[in-house]
Amino acid sequence: RLVKDAIEGNGMALAWAADELKNDRDLVLEAVSNGLGLDHVPESMSMDREIALAAIRMSEDALELAPESLRNDRAFMLEAVRLNGFVLQYASSEICNDKEVALAAVQSEYTAPCGVAEVALEHVSEELRGDREVIMAAIGKGVNFS
Repeated sequence: RLVKDAIEGNGMALAWAADELKNDRDLVLEAVSNGLGLDHVPESMSMDREIALAAIRMSEDALELAPESLRNDRAFMLEAVRLNGFVLQYASSEICNDKEVALAAVQSEYTAPCGVAEVALEHVSEELRGDREVIMAAIGKGVNFS
């Protein structure tokens, strides 16, 4: 209970916990949801979709630390870019060339001081940067092309 309370206050507390606790999925999910980076999570846990998505909710850079198998998984990346369009920068070129993924990234629910749509457009394929639907979605999110 002490570790759980510590994790609820600061996910990084799990980094100093016993190995057996680091392999407790519920504790790891709680820790990641409270700021623990995937670099402090056992590899087997970083492959867990729910844990990886919780990390992405905290920081788009979390995807850089996620296993390549997740970064190349279309369904996972579609869910990830819906959370945060910035994560498209860590996707494979095949994923970046997927129109549904590109649209989801541009229309991401994540808000930031700099525009997510602009950053997402930098990482979609050149072909999709010329796609009318993708461009209209970006304009709808406030991208100014002038």
